[in-house]
Amino acid sequence: MQEIDRLIEATVRDLATQFDRVVAKVRERERKYRSGWRRDEIPEMLWAIRNKARRTSESFDVHPNVFAAYTEEELIDREDDALDLAAYALMLLHRIRVRKEELSGS
Repeated sequence: MQEIDRLIEATVRDLATQFDRVVAKVRERERKYRSGWRRDEIPEMLWAIRNKARRTSESFDVHPNVFAAYTEEELIDREDDALDLAAYALMLLHRIRVRKEELSGS
């Protein structure tokens, strides 16, 4: 079980670093281009992003609310980064779950 604990710690650190980088890029870009979005485009874009999140999360049996820490503007501005980061996080969580099951003999 110590192996799992170390794997989880390393994964959490890695995800935190990746998330911090994405959010920093998003916030910097938002400061530069704050007025560039038409407000009527936002609901349709958010729907598309959330749909992609749901499909990604279903394949890993994880709740689709993987973007809760992002603001709407961050999601809109960096859809690809958000989706990549979410997919990466889900993949790592899936690997941890599989490894934990292997170690526990289930």
